[in-house]
Amino acid sequence: MRSTRNGTMGPINIKIIKHTRGHYTVGHGAKSELFTSRAKAWSRGLELLKKLGNARIVYVDMSEAA
Repeated sequence: MRSTRNGTMGPINIKIIKHTRGHYTVGHGAKSELFTSRAKAWSRGLELLKKLGNARIVYVDMSEAA
């Protein structure tokens, strides 16, 4: 949980986004990192999950969108 002035917010969403050119971005909020391999992207996502504690992973496949 993130503490705010008005109380607490829910879990942090760690987004793993697959893009059309076959690369992935992993991050939360305004922070994100670029990866070219799926395995490295997921390992970074799980690393962030452990570090942040109360968080969840959201996977978005933008290569199929539109």
